[in-house]
Amino acid sequence: MKNSKIVKQIENIYIVVFFAYLLLNSILPYTNIQPAIIRNVISMGFMAIGILLLVYNLIWKREKIVHNYSWILWGFLLVCIASSIAMIKYGYIDNVKTILWMAIMFGIIYPYSLNRDKTEIKKTIKMTIIVLSIIWSIAILISLYQFIMQIGYQVKAENSTILKAQGFFYNRLFGIFVDPNYAAVSSILLLFSSFYMFKNSSKNWQKAVWILNAIIQYLYIVLSGSRTAIVISLVGVIIYMYLKLTIYFKDEGYKRIIKLISGIVGSVVAFMILYELSKVALVYAPTIFENKVNSDTINNEIIANKDEINNLPENTEISLDRTDLENKGISNLRFELWRDSIEIWKSKPILGTSTRNFNQYAKEFFSDSYPARGYDVGNGYLSILIYSGILGTVVMIAFILLAVKRVFLYIIKFKDKREDVEIEILAICTIGMVAVTAAINQEIFLINSINTAIFWLMLGYIMPKLDIKKVEKKELGQNEH
Repeated sequence: MKNSKIVKQIENIYIVVFFAYLLLNSILPYTNIQPAIIRNVISMGFMAIGILLLVYNLIWKREKIVHNYSWILWGFLLVCIASSIAMIKYGYIDNVKTILWMAIMFGIIYPYSLNRDKTEIKKTIKMTIIVLSIIWSIAILISLYQFIMQIGYQVKAENSTILKAQGFFYNRLFGIFVDPNYAAVSSILLLFSSFYMFKNSSKNWQKAVWILNAIIQYLYIVLSGSRTAIVISLVGVIIYMYLKLTIYFKDEGYKRIIKLISGIVGSVVAFMILYELSKVALVYAPTIFENKVNSDTINNEIIANKDEINNLPENTEISLDRTDLENKGISNLRFELWRDSIEIWKSKPILGTSTRNFNQYAKEFFSDSYPARGYDVGNGYLSILIYSGILGTVVMIAFILLAVKRVFLYIIKFKDKREDVEIEILAICTIGMVAVTAAINQEIFLINSINTAIFWLMLGYIMPKLDIKKVEKKELGQNEH
């Protein structure tokens, strides 16, 4: 019993620190400045602790390994192992790492909330939100400084052949992040988390802090120029307003439906108006500090010893209309990338190309494709098919269908009588937003990212509550007493 409590405390700390580690990996200067040996030591440290916790669960907490369809996830990992063995001549170390990271997601992050006190769960989630918000807000403030001072440049990221834009480049704020699309999604998740923290703060100064944090996250969402962020924000608004309005509208029948639709449509329109007005207003922000700083000097100080520098020309007219989409089509090359990925999969349809041998395989047999140039699939769901083939896809579709069924049943029967309704709303919004993100970016499956970790934590929290039959049986028992 005592050992169990100690392990629970270790897991609590691990969740917070591991999430912070993943978030820091989204900040390019942080990843570039680290010597390879330090980066590997830190990574292996988190992996080793995660594996030890996983082994503990396998021996003493086996219900965590099979609860809420977890057995399907383990079946998927077995297919990934088979795929890696089949493609072992292209390498195995990166495949092993990816599979172990996903095992930690499935065996530690996803079942974290099982058999835990609600107070303990909420405390860990709140602490995680606080730590992530501090790190991300600082990174965004540095990025906002780059926008105001119109600092823009390109660098070669570690272990990448693709130059990464930093600062304000192509009329969008890349900031100090590895990728503005992924970073913008992280900001959206923290924006919605700020709403939750605001409602659960008892002191006015705490509420003010979370309002400020929400504003900071929102500013980056707008300046990132990410179309993915717009789509995901709208998904979040729709889910959030539906759940909140469901609580307040007590009418039955068509009147309730009309009110819900009207409220949701009105919220979507209001958000889009706010977004467009924000873009117009933010264009003028840099002019306040015009000619007060020599941006070339700042650029040289920031990116000393980098491989390539492309500073923005002076006195360029400020605009938030992106220029990086020219000659790339409406999908920003996504459609072409997905087409190439499917062509590559056709040559390995059953087990796929394995999780981390995709690019090497493409270089050998599909040298003219985008994956051969270092691009990943760029779609979380399509990556299942490409990396693990038909076998992995069939297994994971089973999990997705079962999870989606629970989510929809929960949403349809959602009511304010549920305990901790605010954190449940946050969890559902988070799951919905990241699930849609995975159709545009590489998220959820076979990737070790902060947005993916948040998804599995929230899905693991809400899944037992999505078992409507058990919830209704519990409520019936309470009413009888």
